[in-house]
Amino acid sequence: MARIIKQNSKIKKVFYDSIKQANLRKVNYDFEKEKDNKIKGFKGELSVIVSLFLSLSKEFIVINDAVFEVTPNQFFQIDHLVIGRSKIFLVETKTWNGEFDCLQHTWMYKGLNKYTEAYKNPIQQCKFHNQVFKQWLKDNLSQEEFHIAEKHIQSLLVLNKGFIDINEMPPEIPVRIGGDAAANYIKDTPGKNLSEDLIAKIAEKIMNAELLDHYKWVHDNCDIMDVRMVYIYENEETAEQIRKSYLNKNYRVGNLNVIEGNIGYCFEITQDLEKEFSRQVKPQTSIVNTFFENINYIIRKSSFKKMIVIIVIVFILHSGITKLFNVINKALEYKYLETEKEVEAVVQIPVLEFVVGSYPSNVRGTYILVKDGDKHIIDGIFQTDTTVRFYEDKKVHLRKSDGEIIEYSLINDIIDLKVANQYTTINHNGESYIELGVFKYDFSLNDIIK
Repeated sequence: MARIIKQNSKIKKVFYDSIKQANLRKVNYDFEKEKDNKIKGFKGELSVIVSLFLSLSKEFIVINDAVFEVTPNQFFQIDHLVIGRSKIFLVETKTWNGEFDCLQHTWMYKGLNKYTEAYKNPIQQCKFHNQVFKQWLKDNLSQEEFHIAEKHIQSLLVLNKGFIDINEMPPEIPVRIGGDAAANYIKDTPGKNLSEDLIAKIAEKIMNAELLDHYKWVHDNCDIMDVRMVYIYENEETAEQIRKSYLNKNYRVGNLNVIEGNIGYCFEITQDLEKEFSRQVKPQTSIVNTFFENINYIIRKSSFKKMIVIIVIVFILHSGITKLFNVINKALEYKYLETEKEVEAVVQIPVLEFVVGSYPSNVRGTYILVKDGDKHIIDGIFQTDTTVRFYEDKKVHLRKSDGEIIEYSLINDIIDLKVANQYTTINHNGESYIELGVFKYDFSLNDIIK
């Protein structure tokens, strides 16, 4: 029988808490349906767990429900991880009901007398898990160990018996019907590619997988270019003066853009992050503090009357300086990164992205619609190199082909979207789509709804 080991519970708790909170935020969440899906999924996974445990020898290590964090707050889960001398198997189980026709690029679901494209393709999910697991191994093994392990990682898809018709499946993703067939495939895979020591180390790393140190991750992985937006809630002349001040400091500075609602102006700045950390300005209160240190010395040398006069002067000057700082803060609303929380806020990864590619000369571009409730946020035809990025905080950045940047703020969790042709790529959760047409996006679940 195979050796079963359990993973560190701390990372799993954070992962499942995030799912739970996302579900609670969903307005029309069907708890009974979700409960039924969980029961079906548990039964399917339990069947595979039993088959792997009973059919494989003690040479194999099995880790069920393994959770990893590869980038800050970006988790992925693998149903079953099997490590043996031949390979590391990433086993994904699906307990879907119904009739599916499985092609290499799309899965078709048979409904009322016709086939429709199934939104989620488990083959793409397997490929994504393979890719991010390799990245996780690279971060946790030595270079030599990783080069050995990465050559012997195999995805395996396990399906419910009797529900799936398989056609044209890609050879790099084997598909087996039922847990016993999956166990036999793993057992019959030849080779002794991984040493016992390497197997033990990989198992130990997975078992003790920890949450990322977000501040360290940002510092280690984002030290090339730091891109920020500067917002100025004043007139255009003032905004342009501030923009030129950044140019004089050797920043790369973007064009001046109008903030939605004509409430001010914004522009993008880019700078080397390591240089930026090394040249942070002192806190704003340091000028006042230095002034007080000098006054304290004078007071100690002065008579009582002089001391009273000096205190009054200090009070007046301090009030003036504080007022000046308040005006500056209101106009600029920008400060240097000095805390871990602020650094995390800067490096945002889009949850959804549209990228307009090249198209024939007889095509004007791609029509894109972003609708928030009854309000049309973005509505128009856009040219090559235009990007639309959606962020977890419901901010949307539209970067046009001429470099102009416009920021929008959304209200609803679920928004309506339309991407009218195949010349625009839709990126979501490590996967790319074309020709989705009309669809919805749910911020609370980070999910595309067809």
